[in-house]
Amino acid sequence: MSEEEKEKERQEAITARAEAAAEEAKEETESTTPSTPSTPISPTSPPTTETPSGSAEPSPASTPTPTGRQLEDEEKSGQDLSLERELFAYLEGNKDRMKAFSMHSQKYAQGKITAFMYYYMIGKTFGDELVPIVLPLLLKALANDPKKQEALRCYHLYAIAKGCGRCNKIVYFPEEVRFADKSWHRWCFKCMECNITLDLKSATSRGKKIWCIKHVPKE
Repeated sequence: MSEEEKEKERQEAITARAEAAAEEAKEETESTTPSTPSTPISPTSPPTTETPSGSAEPSPASTPTPTGRQLEDEEKSGQDLSLERELFAYLEGNKDRMKAFSMHSQKYAQGKITAFMYYYMIGKTFGDELVPIVLPLLLKALANDPKKQEALRCYHLYAIAKGCGRCNKIVYFPEEVRFADKSWHRWCFKCMECNITLDLKSATSRGKKIWCIKHVPKE
């Protein structure tokens, strides 16, 4: 074998040993490098999901199914809000009057004021013309309290049936004077002749009208 051939074999052997050593070193490095552990999921932490960028983020928690009571409360809350908006419109956006009336409504619901006093506040807040329109809305809102609902409804029927003997408008309890089997506003309880304000002692009735003692018509 020539010297040239021997040299070529020696170079090939060196190259083979070098490649084998490199492969062995690569395998050893991979076996000794610790692998990255997966992120543990604790019982109290939400599971994670991979985002498009590869970073992990908490997945949204599942929404619990609402109970029947929760659904009823949500529906009632929506109805209350709808009622408040409608009443607010009837008050032409007057926030102070709406706030005051809301307080009276809460007092009636809590049993702190009577039906006739609440009815009086309805009339004074919205006016006699709107009472027949607003009252059905308020009665509907009292559906969960039949006793208060019925008390308010009955007083409304009583009030509109006993219109003032002079002006024929609704007479609210705090403004009422009862005389000759009729209801009168205090400011309407006057002599038909001289227009003087009367009281129960100075008033006399003839038919459907009232007079002072001085001007009572002779029979």
